[in-house]
Amino acid sequence: MDIPAPTTFASAPTVTLGVPLGRVFMEPLVGEKNRAPIFLHELGGEKERTTRGPRELFAETHAALERAGHRGPWGAGGIVRETEEAAQFAIAGATWFAFDLSPVLEARADTMSLDELDAAIVALEDAGVYPPGWADAYLDREFTLSLRLDDETLARAAVKFGRALAHAEQMQQMIRINWMGKGTAPDVELSIAAAPVATTRAELLFLALENRRRALGATALAPSLGAELEIGDTFTGDTAIFADFAAIAAANAIKLSLPQSASTVSTHLDATEAAPLAFLRELASHQPALFREWLKCAQLHFATVRPAWRISTTEDDIRFLPEVADDALAATFLDEKRGRQLLLVTFSEVSAELRDKVSASA
Repeated sequence: MDIPAPTTFASAPTVTLGVPLGRVFMEPLVGEKNRAPIFLHELGGEKERTTRGPRELFAETHAALERAGHRGPWGAGGIVRETEEAAQFAIAGATWFAFDLSPVLEARADTMSLDELDAAIVALEDAGVYPPGWADAYLDREFTLSLRLDDETLARAAVKFGRALAHAEQMQQMIRINWMGKGTAPDVELSIAAAPVATTRAELLFLALENRRRALGATALAPSLGAELEIGDTFTGDTAIFADFAAIAAANAIKLSLPQSASTVSTHLDATEAAPLAFLRELASHQPALFREWLKCAQLHFATVRPAWRISTTEDDIRFLPEVADDALAATFLDEKRGRQLLLVTFSEVSAELRDKVSASA
């Protein structure tokens, strides 16, 4: 029996999973049986895009789900940063769009003087990012958790997120024009998860309110957890903030999206790290020679890619990889943070380099 076509899920509990090299791993769903899986894809480099666009990625996932015997509902997702990417995934019928807005945030907003903030707000209003009188809907009002947005807090949030929200509007418009799905509109996640500074309660409130004011129609909102969450590791901060985040999201009819490594109770979980790690564990267990080659490639790429990631593992930490027996590879490099971070941050580069070898040995 064929698996069903990908679908949307709106407010239902969901989880995003990675699809490394066209493989699906259902292990992250253990204990999450009531969550619908969304398989998340990202377009490769310019050369790869000519042969493997969204249609090809979704076809690979469909075939992998058939091999895995999955028969339940599922979603076809794409990470998008540009309007062109949004259009490509929309034409292919994606049912989940993760808008990565982190690259277009105004990082200086937190340290601007009041005069600089005023000038930045005027510039945003002149550019049409905010309409005249927009602040009236926020000032002198009490919101969820008795939160209030005073002049300065509102200005900093508006400057930090203004152009990112305008960019999200452009991508959403591109989806509305090009989406080839059927029925309800696709799900959209507004994500600032990769931002270097942790999202505050006031900032999350502002984003949720702007989603409604702009009629973006986003169904999920992913805040940044800042330096207290590193890829390949667990959250080390105060988990009490998650309940406040959830209350703000619920009050504004949007799902809170958090990494599975930080929370297992938010309405949407990001478990995209789990699949690459499951794939590499399988490689270490069944093809140790190829896994060793993967490690060497990762070591070569690490210095180049590391600056783009918020991790504590350094070049010195991975300069010399330990020589271990085949049966100790998984424990050495996948059960320890430094090994996981080395492998995760270099995964896209190494998988592109070794794709043919991995496919031939499958």
